[in-house]
Amino acid sequence: MIKKDIFKQDVKARFKAAAKDRVHRFVMADNKIKGAMVHATLMVNEMRASHELGPVETLILGQAYIAGALLSTTLKGEDRISLSIECSGPIKGLDVEANGYGEVRGFLKTPEIVASDSAHTQSLSALFGAGFLTVTKYLEDARHPYSSRVHLAHGTIAQDLAAYFLESEQIPPGQTLARGKSVENVVMETFAPLSPRLLDQTRVSFFCRCSRERMQGYLKNLSPDVRTDILENGPFPLEIRCHYCHSVYHFTQKALSRVLG
Repeated sequence: MIKKDIFKQDVKARFKAAAKDRVHRFVMADNKIKGAMVHATLMVNEMRASHELGPVETLILGQAYIAGALLSTTLKGEDRISLSIECSGPIKGLDVEANGYGEVRGFLKTPEIVASDSAHTQSLSALFGAGFLTVTKYLEDARHPYSSRVHLAHGTIAQDLAAYFLESEQIPPGQTLARGKSVENVVMETFAPLSPRLLDQTRVSFFCRCSRERMQGYLKNLSPDVRTDILENGPFPLEIRCHYCHSVYHFTQKALSRVLG
């Protein structure tokens, strides 16, 4: 992955921001209720910079990234989980994936959302329209992935994800947003009657495991005819872009000769 430097080489500022991005787990009501809270400012800012998103696009994809970070708390080891939306509105859809290490990546199917009228810009539900939310789990010890789909009944990721938990997992969920307070204060104040207890915290980050080496592997797996066409006709340099993180890898004619020759 090739990340954009949003801190202008200020290493101290970056480490300080990264230290705050965490998923905090907690239990309450005598361990009968599990909860998680995520701080994801750096993750969303790096996502915005890499995908070159405007405010509306950042809001929508950022919510999906935060949802992915929260879903990652249900994973372990090499497990992965994906959240996919297909819809009829201007958004068209999105795909977000998270793993058990708190690494989140994903993209909008329409990177620049164009609303047909002002009503679309005032309501996220209008931007989504009709469609489906699909959650797929890729468990390390399972032979096949497990998917569950629900209708987009609300047009907001938080509410439709809540519907997924209720319908597919039989778990009645709840969510809250907070700004300007510590995790401990939010949890203790919001859920005081249920005697909450904070557990562990783990990192969360915008991260993709794409690399130049993986792109070379992709090129090598192309059919012989396609490889020959690239070597003879280019374009030079060849540009390969990762959908999930928007990283761009360039291959000169000389590099392509080494990889495909």
